[in-house]
Amino acid sequence: MHKQNGFTLIELMVVISIIAMLLAILMPALAGARQQAKAVTCQSTLSQWGKVFMMYTMDNDGYFASGSSGKMWTTFLKPYYIDTDLHLCPMASKPASKETGILNMPGSKFLAWGKFGPEYAY
Repeated sequence: MHKQNGFTLIELMVVISIIAMLLAILMPALAGARQQAKAVTCQSTLSQWGKVFMMYTMDNDGYFASGSSGKMWTTFLKPYYIDTDLHLCPMASKPASKETGILNMPGSKFLAWGKFGPEYAY
């Protein structure tokens, strides 16, 4: 009688259950790290917008555009930034559009405030 090399079914099930338990512990930590990375990206974007606003204000003798100009703020600030990814925050999950019914509603942290459709064109 010779012995066969290999694992028994019970040994394989124990190993698989240990791996599953480790993954269950690790997944919430990974989700938290992903959320933190998105928050850092949003903070960096807001910092860039602060610099864009400062450059615009410095070029216009300390004044910012009035709301009576009839244009979106992204229109008159366009010469001060190149990357259109500044319009989007990875945390924003709802684009502003007619379908969502939030065209003129003040923005929130979960509202995409830069990917504007043709209804915003001036």
